[in-house]
Parts: sequence; structure tokens; C-alpha cells
Amino acid sequence: MSALYLLRSGNVGPPFEAEHDGDTVLFDLATRKWRTGSVAGGVSSVFGRTGAVVAQTGDYDSDQVDNLSSVPGSSVSDALDYLLSNAGAVDSVFGRTGVIVAATGDYDSDQVDNVSAVTGASVSDALETLLAALAAIQPTQITAWATPSRGNKSMTASTTTADGNVACATAVATTPAASTTAGGGIGVRVNGVNYLVGDGTKVAVDCYFSGNGGTTARALRSVVAGDLLYWNGSVAGFELAAGTDKIDFVYDVST
Repeated sequence: MSALYLLRSGNVGPPFEAEHDGDTVLFDLATRKWRTGSVAGGVSSVFGRTGAVVAQTGDYDSDQVDNLSSVPGSSVSDALDYLLSNAGAVDSVFGRTGVIVAATGDYDSDQVDNVSAVTGASVSDALETLLAALAAIQPTQITAWATPSRGNKSMTASTTTADGNVACATAVATTPAASTTAGGGIGVRVNGVNYLVGDGTKVAVDCYFSGNGGTTARALRSVVAGDLLYWNGSVAGFELAAGTDKIDFVYDVST
């Protein structure tokens, strides 16, 4: 067995074969003598420190410490870098991973904020607002449609000789469709040409309708079934002839 000693003053000389303080001397069992030398593999210092060395900050850095955890990375530095790059990462979006693109059903109308002018915090609220507004609008009810009358066409004219004579023996067949104060009524064509019909007057008009034998003229929107047409030849520029002239009444009837 060998023994290790550190040579000090007073130890120099036999049996030590060393000459200086601090020399390391070994006892060689083979020769049974002391000699200077060193122990193979011995540590002369740790991190630049000698004596009873204890751990301290800076002995190792994270590159030099192996990573034995489940975090990817061979060293502690690698593991820390991995965690840093993935800090706050989302595992999935709507149950999907990878490159996520928008899909139907990601959100519903309750989850989407409404930033329009329509009242409501969410899109659902705004839709409900519009639905209520539409429900409050009462549609105009159409009670009847009016279409052009097929009656009172190509009627034989009566022969006239003076203003106020009956223009046609055929009366208005159907009361014209109801009209407003701004429009509606009945028109007259002779041989396909339109002539001016008096609207409640017999003066300065080609013809007029009456329900009392021509005494008074009907307002156009007041003409009813049974009224007759009266002719003013002096205004129209000619008298009617039964054998040659054809008359049409032009008006709408309710369906």
C-alpha cells in the first residue's frame, strides 16, 4: 500500500527523498522507500479551488447540465429554449390542430359582437331588434285588382245632329273600378281615336257621361253602370253617323 504525504520543513532528509517544502512524496511498497511523485488521476483543484471544495454558483452553466426531464432537449439550455419558444402556445382551436382556418360553426350569433347601427350588443340581439321592427310594419292589404274591361268595345254609334245628342245607345256595362281623387275614370275612343270626356262638365268637351238624360255630366270617377255617352259635335268637329262610326269605352273593372 502506498501513502501520500505533503512534504514540509523538518521532513526533508532521510527517510524522505525530497528537497523542497510542498513536494509530494509517495511510499513505494516495491522498494520500501519514499520518493517524490504524484498519484495518477488525482485532482489538484476543483473549478480553480483547492482544499475542501463545496458547490457554488457558476460551477456549471445550463449547457453543461444534462436534461433528464420529459421536456425536449438534451441539455437544460435546450429544454429552457423549447419552453420559451412554446410559452403561451395554443394546443388546439375549436378542437382542431395544425394550420387553422375559419369554418362554419366556429362561433354562433350570440358570440359575435354587433358593431352596426342596429340596436343590440350581439348579432343575435340585433337580429331580434330587426325582427321586431319588421313585425310592427303592417303590410297594405290589396282588396282587389283592376284590369281593363273587355266590354263596351266596337259599339255602333248613334247618329247625332246637335250637341248633347246620345252618342251611343249602349250604356256603360260595368261600374268602373274605384279610383282616387287623382286618377281613374273612363275614356272614349271613336274609330280608335281618343276624344276629350267631360269630368263633371258639358262645356268645351267632345263628349260626356250622364245618368239623367244628359242634364248634368258625371265626374269621370263617378261614372256607373247604366250611364250613357252624349256627344258635342261642334266641339269634336263632326257629328256621328250610325253606319260608319264605332265607339269604345276605355275603363278598368275590379276582379
